[in-house]
Amino acid sequence: MNLTRLFLSFAVLTALNLSFALAEAPQSVLTSPNGAVEIVVTQNESAPTYSVSFHGAAVLTDSQTGLKFKDADPATGWSFVGKSETSQNETWTNRFGKKAQYVDHFNQLTLVYASADLEIRYVFRAYDDAAAFRYELVLKNDRGCVVEEDLTQYAFPADFDVWTSNQGRFCTDHQQFFVKGKLSQIKEDAFDACPVVVEGPDFCAAITEAALVDWAGAQFASAKSGSTTLKTRLTPRKDKNGCVVVSRSAPSPWRVVLLGKTPVDLANNSGVVLNLNPPCALENTDWIRPGASAWDWWSNGNKGMNTETTIDRIDLAAEMGWKYMTIDDPWYCSWKMQKRIGCEIDTLQSTDAVDMPAIIAHAKEKGVGVFLWVESQDLQRCGEEKTFEQYEKWGVAGCKIDHMNADDQETVNWINRTLALAAKYHLMVNFHGIYKPTGIERTFPNLVTVEAIRGNEMGKSATDAAHTATLPFTRYLCGFGDYTPGGMLNRQPEKYSKTRPTQVIGTRAHELALCVLYDSPVTTLCDTPEHYRGAAGIGILQDLPTVWDETTALDGAIGEFFVQARRTGTTFYAAAITDTNARQYRLPLTFLAPGKTYSALIVRDVPESAEEAEKVETETLDVTAETTLTIEMVRNGGWVARFVEK
Repeated sequence: MNLTRLFLSFAVLTALNLSFALAEAPQSVLTSPNGAVEIVVTQNESAPTYSVSFHGAAVLTDSQTGLKFKDADPATGWSFVGKSETSQNETWTNRFGKKAQYVDHFNQLTLVYASADLEIRYVFRAYDDAAAFRYELVLKNDRGCVVEEDLTQYAFPADFDVWTSNQGRFCTDHQQFFVKGKLSQIKEDAFDACPVVVEGPDFCAAITEAALVDWAGAQFASAKSGSTTLKTRLTPRKDKNGCVVVSRSAPSPWRVVLLGKTPVDLANNSGVVLNLNPPCALENTDWIRPGASAWDWWSNGNKGMNTETTIDRIDLAAEMGWKYMTIDDPWYCSWKMQKRIGCEIDTLQSTDAVDMPAIIAHAKEKGVGVFLWVESQDLQRCGEEKTFEQYEKWGVAGCKIDHMNADDQETVNWINRTLALAAKYHLMVNFHGIYKPTGIERTFPNLVTVEAIRGNEMGKSATDAAHTATLPFTRYLCGFGDYTPGGMLNRQPEKYSKTRPTQVIGTRAHELALCVLYDSPVTTLCDTPEHYRGAAGIGILQDLPTVWDETTALDGAIGEFFVQARRTGTTFYAAAITDTNARQYRLPLTFLAPGKTYSALIVRDVPESAEEAEKVETETLDVTAETTLTIEMVRNGGWVARFVEK
């Protein structure tokens, strides 16, 4: 009898303890508007944890959140204050991207935790194709705080396939390949850049960040050797004072998990990275004009630049209907040139070989805008405002600013200040040597492209067809990228020469397709006038559009092939690329407007392209939305078409 009472007492105590445990850690379930995404947030003592499912499939199991502050224990001193829920459904217009209309539709949950000096609002958003959250810090004193570590983790339930781009250290130019592996193979000391793309049996997910402002950029590594959980690594500050100095109430960037059932779904994401950024901060954007650009550096290197060759490229841009010419290093005495020949650094004085007033006058006469390359450290030394003010007086359209090669808080702040200052002087900006895009181009649409990609500029470090078929499902999920496509010395891999860095691996049709497939509001085309003029297939690049009313990824597999259709006004484009495997693909033209007839200009591989990659065939024919085309691509091949309404 005593034993029975003992068991009953134990059962009652256990039930009471369980009741108290549940009371201490209640759960909130946040679902997306259509119910596809579910975020379960567990309200723990010092910080919440979260899990994510997509159409019922577990994407992330219970995962850690939180921040570690200097001289503070992240697990103590916090109390839960309260929570709130809200939702939003708005549409906004974007004339600088891959589609004209974006829908920002989400449900939101906010949990508030407080300590003596600080309040943290954990804000979770559920989109139909993404989960996102961030930390909003509210200071209770004027001393501020220092973030030493972002404790956010991503606990995947199994050892899925993953594509990562390990940068090797914190501050880099983000130009490494994306490599396929397993989650368990990621190292604890990895520097995997955004995005990390994971493919499970029932979903695809991409981890990235959005709205990187006054914070440090994030990379990812394994939380524990051999595990399937990823941790966040913030780039330390240059002054070694932690990673983020918070001197006023401010939010962290959004931690984003893009979701789809297939890789193509990821490529068709609704625009969550842009949606998570503040609206446009500029009163007038009429002066921002997307377009293609001729360029000199890739084909010339640092040699041969002079007034004559620059004017020839401006003439090429005018002939092709491209809006810009990008004048690169060495048009002025940069710090590198100073080191070499001892000249005085001056971002406002061209070298003796370059008559900049004559060049700009000729470009204006031809209706071609000019982008001027400038080293970031030279810009800082000579004065950003002084330089920008003079460039505007010259009639310069924009700047290509290079070699920041960092995403620490100080550099991130300089990037954002520079964008605002450039906008003041009506200058567009192309950042090279920079971190991946995080959607800030919604706020400052004068940011018209960034590098942070392994593109043609890498020259002797060849980019192959498997790489180009990987980028639409990886790097381009973050936003636009200045891949600098358009090389006309096309070679199959066995004929590619590393001593000729202006050669490209893949067929002519493959390279031309990249000019349509890849997103870059100012698309820099890399080759020389003599290689473009009269080249087979070059007509597809005439009046090349670089922003779109609609974009739809039609089919593909990571690193294997990609097929996409786009529309600008009443004109449609479609393009396809394949990896080392020859591929046949049947393309129904159902994306065309019904009841209309279109004249299709098609540039495609021929059988000989499998050996002689410059070989290409051009055909013009009439088609409708009921037409189905058969695409034949050789190894490392491609196909591209323009459809003009008759």
